Amino acid sequence: MNTLNNIVLRHSVATHTLLMRGTHRVAAAGRARTRRSERGEGVISVALAVLIMAALAAGMWVAYKAMWDDASKRTADEVKKIGG
Repeated sequence: MNTLNNIVLRHSVATHTLLMRGTHRVAAAGRARTRRSERGEGVISVALAVLIMAALAAGMWVAYKAMWDDASKRTADEVKKIGG
């Protein structure tokens, strides 16, 4: 009975090994196809991120400039009131 169990175990391990080899080949082929089809995806994502950040920076600069000009004008008006 012990010999029979060893044979069954060896057979199941060998079958599992063969099946996994086939699965790895298919998975590797699938990954290769996926990599080729998504080529340049990172470059496009980075370009979009850069454009979004540039738009945000431009908007922030416009807001900052308006705030600075307003503060500058108010400061100049207050200095004139004081007598400067």
